[in-house]
Amino acid sequence: MADHRKLLAQALCATSLAGLVFLSVHLAASRIYQVDEAQNVFSARLAALGSSGEFYTNGSLILLGPLSWITRWAQSSVAMFTLSRLLFTVVFWTNLALIPMAMGFRVRRSGYWWALLGTATVAPLWDYGFEVRHDNVMLTLLLLFWIAVRSGVRHPRTAFAVMGVLAATLQAVAFKSFLYWVPVTLGALAFPPILEGRWRRARLAAVWLSAFAIWAATLAGVYLGSGLWDSFREGLGVALSFSQNAVRLSPRDTLVRLLGQAPLLVALSAASFVVVWVGWRRRAAEAIDRESPVPDLLLLVLAFGALLANPTPYPYNLVLLVPFMIVPLRRAGIRLRSLAPRLSTSAPLVALLVTCHLTPFIRPVLRHLEWTNERQQELMRLAESLTDPSRDRVFDGIGLVPTRASIGRFWFLHTLFMDRVRSGAMPSPAAMLAAHPASVIIRSYRTDWFSPTDVAFVNAHYVGLSDEFLVLGKVLPPGGGRWECIHPGSYALLLHGAASPGSDLGVLLDGRDHPFGSRQWIEKGTHELQSSQGSSILVLWTGPRSTLPVLKPGDHRMLFYNWY
Repeated sequence: MADHRKLLAQALCATSLAGLVFLSVHLAASRIYQVDEAQNVFSARLAALGSSGEFYTNGSLILLGPLSWITRWAQSSVAMFTLSRLLFTVVFWTNLALIPMAMGFRVRRSGYWWALLGTATVAPLWDYGFEVRHDNVMLTLLLLFWIAVRSGVRHPRTAFAVMGVLAATLQAVAFKSFLYWVPVTLGALAFPPILEGRWRRARLAAVWLSAFAIWAATLAGVYLGSGLWDSFREGLGVALSFSQNAVRLSPRDTLVRLLGQAPLLVALSAASFVVVWVGWRRRAAEAIDRESPVPDLLLLVLAFGALLANPTPYPYNLVLLVPFMIVPLRRAGIRLRSLAPRLSTSAPLVALLVTCHLTPFIRPVLRHLEWTNERQQELMRLAESLTDPSRDRVFDGIGLVPTRASIGRFWFLHTLFMDRVRSGAMPSPAAMLAAHPASVIIRSYRTDWFSPTDVAFVNAHYVGLSDEFLVLGKVLPPGGGRWECIHPGSYALLLHGAASPGSDLGVLLDGRDHPFGSRQWIEKGTHELQSSQGSSILVLWTGPRSTLPVLKPGDHRMLFYNWY
């Protein structure tokens, strides 16, 4: 009977994990894209094309390298985003698999798989864990770093060499990573169980420094050889400036979200501190040993402090906090059993814990099914069908269409740069559009940051196929008038408000008669248009497309939606 129950439990665990893997792949392919993801995929495309000198490229080589391979060979923007998301789904499950290892579980034991299942049902990790973000790569390295720290008891030299390599890699991935690896490294040098008198601190520090220096020099050489050194240096400068000058936001909303999505985890993390405190008071001499949760809890305090130190503690930063709330739970549980060996759990208590864990997981995760990338992908495909990759540009201030060039070096709109744009230190969107006109503009909440001058330029040279999608063109007054073509290409000549193509009505373009609905190649410059019966004329960009595009109504404010 016991073996039968064990097999049933293992089957339940395996089936649940398989279902979660399937759900993660589905969400990775179908969930709404976020602006930071688009920026990373677009930057990877620039790195793949060697265009970082022409366009600002932000991101680490470790992030952009694999993505650049995808963006080099994928044939469409949709394929680039889908493959990038699937790649980060692998990163997501790698992180989930590393968390139980950081807790001290062994992969071959059944406890590891139950711990993995528990970790895989924490909602904040599903909100941001498989997004194309450097935070997820940073989490992988931090978990490996902590596993190396914990294994330093048995192999101190190897552990400190690995820590040095990981520290250099972390700093290449994200500027803020020093908030983690610097104090952890110093703590590892001072923490008695890791040393156990076998190696002096100075020797271990030398091992760490040597590994750090060698790997940092190697990474610098790779950056120089790839042509991304200037981009890395520029990005580092932006990060330094932002950390010093950014307006600080409150972490309250992020912490409230954490409490609502993972109340049991919050409660267990708080209980871990209580367990350690009680154990310390009862047996101070044994409070720290190889299986002590004290280092894990100190790491949690460090992660929480890093969240508070972040000037913009947006909810996606929970990816770097939640795992370190989970890590202490096993060792704190061991300590609890040593303090209360007769402690037992009743069935109602287990049911209550499952309810408090699974219900806050299921509801937040299932909401993602309602926020799809269907509209985003529709606009991506339409933008590509309306533009030639060698001649035409697309602008959205985000990077949703990486197969097309943007309008200038500072191609994305970001709070980091808007003050400089307003002060004139950087070119405005209107100035960049005038110099390198986009055939298509995709609007979102970020284009709402346009100045009145930017809005006036767009209104003068673009018409909307929907609220989010604009193309070159103009609606001329009844009878016609002058129109300035700022970018040569194929345009449709339409009588605004006319019923359908095929009418006998015509359009005079620079004195030449053209039938209603015809497509004409129009050169850059000022042109005179007249309608044969005094109707309003619509000049509409069509590019390579042979048919007029049709879009359902949309809302640019909902094209990207960050904190639903």
